[in-house]
Amino acid sequence: MIEASKTATETEASTLTHPNERGAIIAPVRPTSALLWACKYCGAFTITKHRSDTIEDNWRNGSSREPLRAVCPKCKKRNRLRSENHDLVWAEVPWRRITQRKALKRVAENLNIIKGDAKELPRRKVAHDEWNREVGYKGKKHTPQPFKRWQKRGDA
Repeated sequence: MIEASKTATETEASTLTHPNERGAIIAPVRPTSALLWACKYCGAFTITKHRSDTIEDNWRNGSSREPLRAVCPKCKKRNRLRSENHDLVWAEVPWRRITQRKALKRVAENLNIIKGDAKELPRRKVAHDEWNREVGYKGKKHTPQPFKRWQKRGDA
């Protein structure tokens, strides 16, 4: 009886807003990653969101077929993040890991402060130390997981 009193629009709306109901249509969640990269032109560190399948296709097919690009918020120039000649990406974390993403953003801000007006980028060891400081890691010094994650993509 209750079903009969609902109009067609109410029934459609309820199936779209309640994923547990029968007949609901839910779009799949695409895996995405946050990339820490340095601008080729001004050297500013930035975090951007990219789909994981685009990143994998870029590694597999090259940057001419699957370009991995981003615009620098400081100098407003478009960068090709990875190609045969250069790799601007330093680290990668899953986008849905909010605490890691925020820590990576703080690392980018700290690296921008450390860099200042210098022409050259800081060493990657400085970035590793900043990450370890942000997450509170005090153990044996080694390459942190977000930096390793990007390096392993290249080895695969």
